[in-house]
This record gives sequence, structure tokens and C-alpha cells, in this order.
Amino acid sequence: MKIYFILVFFILLNAFFIISNNNLQINDAENLKEFLNLYFQWFSQIKNNFTEITGNVINQNWIP
Repeated sequence: MKIYFILVFFILLNAFFIISNNNLQINDAENLKEFLNLYFQWFSQIKNNFTEITGNVINQNWIP
């Protein structure tokens, strides 16, 4: 239950940051489209960062 709360909190907090940093009014359809575009770009960048980190971890020499 705590994991879900933390995940939802993280997603909402980042959505609010995107809205405030770009001065978006969500009640306007054009701004809503821009928000969704920015949010999915952010989410895609998170995915790319995780794959890059995972690739770097896999390529490490873990033999002592």
C-alpha cells in the first residue's frame, strides 16, 4: 500500500512541477495537449535513464 502511495505521489508531484514550470492552464484544451506531451516526454526520458543505468550496471566488472 505504501508503494502505491509513493508512486502516485511521485507522479502527481512531477505533474504539478510540469504545470507550474510551463505556466499551463489545464482547463484550456491546447494547454492540456501541451501538458500531456511534456509529461510523456518526461516519462520517456525517465525510461531512457533507467535503461542507460541498467546497461552501465550490466557492463561493470563485478568479479572481485
